[in-house]
Amino acid sequence: KLAHPIEQRAYLLSALQQIVIPALIGIVVMGGIAGILFGYLISRGLTTRLRTLAYAADEWSQGNFSALTHDTTGDELTYLSRHLNHMVVELQSLLETRQELATMEERNRLARELHDSVKQQVFATAMQVGAARALMEQNPEAAKVSLTEAETLVRQAQQELTTLIRELRPAALA
Repeated sequence: KLAHPIEQRAYLLSALQQIVIPALIGIVVMGGIAGILFGYLISRGLTTRLRTLAYAADEWSQGNFSALTHDTTGDELTYLSRHLNHMVVELQSLLETRQELATMEERNRLARELHDSVKQQVFATAMQVGAARALMEQNPEAAKVSLTEAETLVRQAQQELTTLIRELRPAALA
């Protein structure tokens, strides 16, 4: 026998309340737990990758350019990692070039100083010795004066060379 339509509707609403609502609550709870778990796993991976980048940046700031990152995930962090690695290689190359230029500039400065001071003093000494040799038999007193001036020039050249050698000595030895 068929129940009255109002009773049927009440029965269906009661069944819906007892079955569907708890099922929906279960789905929402399970979805929330799955979302939390998924978020944790994703954030853990990102945190590890960001820590790797931060470690490499710390090493670079201390001059250790061998600490490169190796991220192969293929997302934006990988792109950033590759660009940072490229930047570090370029920076290391620039620093090496700068050091080479500084070394060449120092060599050129020393060469100029040697040319300007010591070479000219040695040349003047040779002229004084030549003059003394020419004057030795005819004017021994003038020859002695030339030899004295030559000795003075030799001492000056020695002092200049000592100064230049001290400048070349590494700071650790000093």
